Amino acid sequence: MALNLPSMVDNIQPSVTDNVQSILAGLRSPMRHNTGCIFQMFQACCLMGCTKAKPPPELLRAAMQFLVGPRMSGEHEALTQRLLSCRCTTRISPPATLKPFECLDLFISHLCDILVAQLRDLRPAKFRGRKSNRAARRQPWPNCVADIGLQNGTCGDLLQSLLLWTRVSPAGAGLYTLIGSLARFWAPLGQELVTSTVVVRSMRHTLLGSAQFFEVPVPSRSADFFRRAVHSCRILWTAIHFVDAEVKIKHHH
Repeated sequence: MALNLPSMVDNIQPSVTDNVQSILAGLRSPMRHNTGCIFQMFQACCLMGCTKAKPPPELLRAAMQFLVGPRMSGEHEALTQRLLSCRCTTRISPPATLKPFECLDLFISHLCDILVAQLRDLRPAKFRGRKSNRAARRQPWPNCVADIGLQNGTCGDLLQSLLLWTRVSPAGAGLYTLIGSLARFWAPLGQELVTSTVVVRSMRHTLLGSAQFFEVPVPSRSADFFRRAVHSCRILWTAIHFVDAEVKIKHHH
């Protein structure tokens, strides 16, 4: 589902490289005092999205690491508060009606979309081949389990880390599309997803939170917000049923 990103590029046109570097800095060290707030990071995403340039591998790795942490619940809460509080020395003016949590929702959805796009053409468990003539940071993504967030923890840990973003109700629904794609790609995560009850509770929390925003003064925007949440949940449900069917077929044989 394509994101309808607000236009934030009327008077500022930094280069693609500048935008990538700005996003990388925010993704790698989001708690640093000189890292921009979610408005600034979202604006860089919008500007980068106006070009046809493919996201570089280091951006894909930084995005995945940003989303999975690992972080404890309290650390994640501190991070979201940091992102939602603008302390930029030069304030980036957001669209007149765009709220911080909406910027966060669109930003998370955008990160998930670029990662999902890279997983879409891969066969299950078939990582991209490494290139001998490229530096480590330039290697294709994903080329190992560490690239999909499984460098230290279990599939359950990965799932819990990703779902932390959905606590900022109703933001974070884009995570469900990424979880669904990862589950189809990596069978152990799919099996964890099928047996987990926390995912269903998380989706219910997201949909109820999104539904409340039909009350806001801009009905079209609140409707878009809810539709994005429903769309993301539907994608994850499809992935769950797909993985469940695969597991049953394997057990049958």
